[in-house]
Amino acid sequence: MPISAILRMRLSDAIAQEHYPFMKVLSMLLKFFFKRLRLLNQFCAIALTGLLSISVQAQTTGTSLQDLSGEIARLDSHYAPGTIQSVLLAESALDEVQPLQKQLQSWFLLAEHACYDRFFVNACLDNAKLTRRKYKLILQRVSLEAKAFLRKDHIEHLDNELKRKNHP
Repeated sequence: MPISAILRMRLSDAIAQEHYPFMKVLSMLLKFFFKRLRLLNQFCAIALTGLLSISVQAQTTGTSLQDLSGEIARLDSHYAPGTIQSVLLAESALDEVQPLQKQLQSWFLLAEHACYDRFFVNACLDNAKLTRRKYKLILQRVSLEAKAFLRKDHIEHLDNELKRKNHP
């Protein structure tokens, strides 16, 4: 029999016999505590379900390193340094980079988890981190270049508006 059930039985017996007047207050406090404990258990169950669904989602995306490296290499060649020269190109680059960053992160989490099953855990983790860093640098370069062009374009647009307002 769980401890909480034993406590409830003893408290209810003490309250029924009215031997201990403070037991009523204690009983109310315990009911409050157990109610909060049930809510905490429900919250933990919901959180665990969410984590499991994220894990299953990451596994079902099938983000293999070969596919990911091919996509990143294609992105790197398509948006070579200095080639982003239009707003449309910058926005499309950002739209392509964002899902690849998420896929890279999900691959890293799966690779990191797989490393713990190996004998040389630290070497495996180091290799996964180096691989992630290599591809992350490419994605960051494209993203930074696109954002820099968008900032530059926005500033030029504001300057033109300011000139138009000052010199009609």
